[in-house]
Amino acid sequence: MSTDKLVFYDLHNAEGKCWSPNLWKVRLALRYKGIPFETVWLTYPDIKPTIGAYCQQDRDAPELPTIRHGSTWVYESWQIIQYLEKAYPDTPSLLYPSLPAVGFFEKYYTTVLFGSTRRHLLPKIPAIMDPRGAEYFARTRRERLGMPLEQYGEGSSVGDWRESLGVVVKQIGETGAYVFGEKLSFADILVASILLWMFKLDPKILEDTLGMYDGTEGEAFKAWFGKLRPLAEPDL
Repeated sequence: MSTDKLVFYDLHNAEGKCWSPNLWKVRLALRYKGIPFETVWLTYPDIKPTIGAYCQQDRDAPELPTIRHGSTWVYESWQIIQYLEKAYPDTPSLLYPSLPAVGFFEKYYTTVLFGSTRRHLLPKIPAIMDPRGAEYFARTRRERLGMPLEQYGEGSSVGDWRESLGVVVKQIGETGAYVFGEKLSFADILVASILLWMFKLDPKILEDTLGMYDGTEGEAFKAWFGKLRPLAEPDL
């Protein structure tokens, strides 16, 4: 196992806490693996001045999550997870049952599950941010989307992800444990990260989301989240 210090660059909200699903992915992975790390808390306008000279130099707006491990810089959550697997081979693996299987689920998460939440949840982000972060997020997303966040979110609701998340609920109901069966994997952390994002934006959103699924599958899903949530407790 590597002895180099690992530094994790994270986004804080107005309370100085983790909130972003992209950052939860890595934070939960580090907690699960038991890897010691130091957090450098940033707000949006401070990302480029802090890390831009060391990585993602070709980007106008470098992104988090980013880690520094000794002299090595790694960014983007899926790349970070694969790096941690190699750098810390004696820690519990998150690639069960295989790299291709987890990689496929990561694509499903990014394109389908996360995609289904964007219109309803992105407009709620400025309200939980520090003033500088809120201004930056609202301004840059308006530029990217071609409209204010409020307009982008019109007509959206919690029901937007009933079907996409329902696929995961059904899967966990069938396995009775985790997404891919008896062992926790990065697939579970991906889903937990989006639920934690909902909780940090507004606990009622998480409550309504969990309430969409009933019967044995819904109960299995709630029990599954109950097993994942302790990983986040130190950071809530």
